[in-house]
Amino acid sequence: MFFIETDSALLAPLRVIGVGSPFGADRLGWETVQLLQRRPVLASLQPACLSLLQLDRPGAALLDYLSGAEEVIILDAMKNGGRPGQLLRLTGEAVGQAPVKLSSHGFGLRETLNLARVLGESPGQTWLMGIEVGEQEHYLPGAWVERLAETVEAEILSRCQAVPRPV
Repeated sequence: MFFIETDSALLAPLRVIGVGSPFGADRLGWETVQLLQRRPVLASLQPACLSLLQLDRPGAALLDYLSGAEEVIILDAMKNGGRPGQLLRLTGEAVGQAPVKLSSHGFGLRETLNLARVLGESPGQTWLMGIEVGEQEHYLPGAWVERLAETVEAEILSRCQAVPRPV
């Protein structure tokens, strides 16, 4: 199940991709994208700058959404051994070199980012941002979604110039 905001979503140089599933804390990436879609300041950005996407456990299909992007921010719930609720931010290189699999969805982010690098399809910059869920993988506090959305919104605004959309 894939959700795309517009047909031009794959043309935007900055792509924010919420990955996950409809279950428990794995909804973090999806719910963060939904919250970002409702932010007035982001609605005023040039559509050519930003795409907000939601993908259901994309595995290797994520390659299609990385290709041609200048920057990609992937949002996901994470289990990295930290304190639950902790904001995490990894570069694509760090994800690609992670000694453990960062996904329970078969072909994970590590494998996908490494494959993109080998195929020459890597974006200029890739970030994985999320919240440490720890053992609370079946529970998603709304404060975690809000904190991640605020952080990502600041990242987006630092990269895109806010201008009114043409009427």
